[in-house]
Amino acid sequence: MAGKARRTVLRSSTGKKLYAVRDKNGKFEDIQSYARAHRADLAASAKSETSAKSTAAVAKKASDDKKDDAALKKAADDTAKVATDAEVVSKKAEMDVKNALNGMTQSDKAVKEATDAVATAKALIVSTTAQQVASDTALKAGTAESLTKEKPFRAVAFSRDGKELAVAGDLGTINTYDSTTGSPLEVIDAHTGPVLALAYAGDHTLVTGSADQTAKAWSLNPPYKLAGVLGPKKETPGDLNTSVFVDRVLCLDFSHNGQLLATGGGDPSRSGELMIWDVKTQAVVKSLPDAHSDTVFGVQFSRDDKLLLTGAADKFVKIFDVATGEKVKSFEGHTNHVLGVAWKYDGKLIASAGADNAVKIWNVETGEQARTIAGYTKQVTSLQFMGRGQNVVSCAGDKTVRFHQADNGGNIRTFAGANDFLFAVTGSADEKIVASGGQDGILRIWNGTTAALLKTFEPPKPPEPPAAAATQAAK
Repeated sequence: MAGKARRTVLRSSTGKKLYAVRDKNGKFEDIQSYARAHRADLAASAKSETSAKSTAAVAKKASDDKKDDAALKKAADDTAKVATDAEVVSKKAEMDVKNALNGMTQSDKAVKEATDAVATAKALIVSTTAQQVASDTALKAGTAESLTKEKPFRAVAFSRDGKELAVAGDLGTINTYDSTTGSPLEVIDAHTGPVLALAYAGDHTLVTGSADQTAKAWSLNPPYKLAGVLGPKKETPGDLNTSVFVDRVLCLDFSHNGQLLATGGGDPSRSGELMIWDVKTQAVVKSLPDAHSDTVFGVQFSRDDKLLLTGAADKFVKIFDVATGEKVKSFEGHTNHVLGVAWKYDGKLIASAGADNAVKIWNVETGEQARTIAGYTKQVTSLQFMGRGQNVVSCAGDKTVRFHQADNGGNIRTFAGANDFLFAVTGSADEKIVASGGQDGILRIWNGTTAALLKTFEPPKPPEPPAAAATQAAK
């Protein structure tokens, strides 16, 4: 077979090397048969080599015994050449066997990879099919539900200042809207029967009458009530000495399903504390006292609530598994404190704000920096991905609020008007409203599209001293 077939490198659809053998007619042969044939060649070559070397040794000895005999000298040289040629043939046969065996190994590996890929593809098909069925079922259910909700309205009313509109009808719910923009404000599950009448009684009270034979008054601006204090013992909520927090709490975030609350803080220069709380029971369900080596400044749940993103004074950004508390990935690149973190909606990118006057965008899958966004003259303190797109809103100590594009780092909009160090920023999902606050105690609201300052909320003024109040009353 030697000299009549040659090993050929092929490539699979995944780019992996596969090895096969082509005979003299160009047909591919089974690699195992090729290896067996070369083993036979190797045995024959080795036998020929041994015989040739033995003959050469006898001839050389005879020539050495009679150094003046030219015929014996020529016979010794000829047999030595035959032995050398036999050794070359034998080594080639040995190499062919090694190549064949290597080809067998790599072929087996390629077959296994292909088999695994097929299994993965089949599993993906099953999963995708199941998801499609579930989506179709949900769509049908949603369509049916939407049809049941298409009931006539029976009553409509404006608030006394004309800024709010309420409508109600056969569905039994009350819907309120911003009368200027048409944006929905609230949905109240009001009655078990059609709502036949409604009217505003004051600025924040709505009165309804229903076919279920009830009339109700609704507060549209209910007061906030303290639900609980996390940290100290429930029996002594004011005793901070019993708190489970080692020091300050610097950041927090609710899970999207509202069931969990993550808090971050720690002992400066000593520990980075991360805790996950059950909102209903107000109990700690996961504690990571050494999540970072320094205080945690930023925390945010992923969209599916399975992962937790953090940033800390140790200059690291990290991702943790919510269920197990295990670290999933770590991102290194900031040269100063990480003061804020944010997930992109699809979970493929994250952004971090740093005291090194920069925003960094990271690829979650690879753990690598996608880009660094510079241009700030002071610490970047807070940031957020806007809606489902690429835009990131951020604020900094240099009194600026900015929109950047995560995919190219471009600064597409700057919001002016702040006159002091800024600490926090947020924006609506539709990017139409941006809000930020800072050192001066003023909350500013901007139009996210035009960057125009819409409104400022000044901090409450301190009460006048009693003496000054009495003097003012006397006047």
